[in-house]
Amino acid sequence: MDPLDQFFDGPRAARAFVMTVEMCSPWAIEVEDEAALTVVLITWGAAMIGDVTLREHDVALVRGPAPYRVAGSLDAPTCAVIGPGQVCTTPDGVALHESFAHGVRRWGNSRSPDTEMIVGAYAHDGAIGRLVSLSLPPVARAPRTPSLDAISNLLRREVGNTGLGQQAILDRLLDTLVVSALREWAASRADDLDTSWLTTRDPVARRALEAMHSEPQTAWTVASLAALAHVSRATFAARFRSAVGSSPVAYLNRWRLALAAERLVDPSLTVAHVGRTVGYENAFAFSTAFKRQYGQSPSEFRSTTTASSGVLVS
Repeated sequence: MDPLDQFFDGPRAARAFVMTVEMCSPWAIEVEDEAALTVVLITWGAAMIGDVTLREHDVALVRGPAPYRVAGSLDAPTCAVIGPGQVCTTPDGVALHESFAHGVRRWGNSRSPDTEMIVGAYAHDGAIGRLVSLSLPPVARAPRTPSLDAISNLLRREVGNTGLGQQAILDRLLDTLVVSALREWAASRADDLDTSWLTTRDPVARRALEAMHSEPQTAWTVASLAALAHVSRATFAARFRSAVGSSPVAYLNRWRLALAAERLVDPSLTVAHVGRTVGYENAFAFSTAFKRQYGQSPSEFRSTTTASSGVLVS
């Protein structure tokens, strides 16, 4: 099991923000909503996010929470600013909610747009989701594929519906679009020199990653992972670092703690049990490692996480 599989096993989109945006040139939107991850699907026309050009049927994943600009062209004037909570104003602070609202989940500066896009925003991310998003550039463009087209068409039809269960359907479609776009983006980057568990095609690294993802509780060592990959320790360590960008031990610790952070959300699991499920038999060692990674003890992290509500990416 890898972190993309975990996306569907852990917390997922829940009442995610999804809307069709209709814009007529010239236009630009400054997005300062601090969302953890934003999905942009161009249904017709074209747009730019930073210096990345998106055309019809393209899907982009925008890594937050840094602000970004989406526009019809590089020199287009800003017509809207979107702040936390999806509050929308002009650059001068005038509210745009009423003047830009066009109906159910439709928003923009024109009812006859030259660009239409569906935007979905995840307000918060889970630890596994953060592990995924940190492997992405600020804007990851997924090339058009038949599978992405199929999911995109379903999402486009559902956005304007008002039937029973519509929000739940939107959440699941958005999750599916994110995972599919991540997979297509990773496949398109297979020959790049960037190092990431998402994009590596090194069979030695992939074999070790699969083992660590599937059995985090196992007492993996460089020697045991090298044996699993049928190479020497030195060869394994060098190839893993080259393929993934970190040492095997550092990656394993990060993965274990990301899993632990997700599992701590479940109040039915004791802190000690969570630690054991990710490979820490000693509660003190688990607490020390977790605090080093997240700046809080497991108990403190549980308290602050469950006290806040929101949308999670995992």
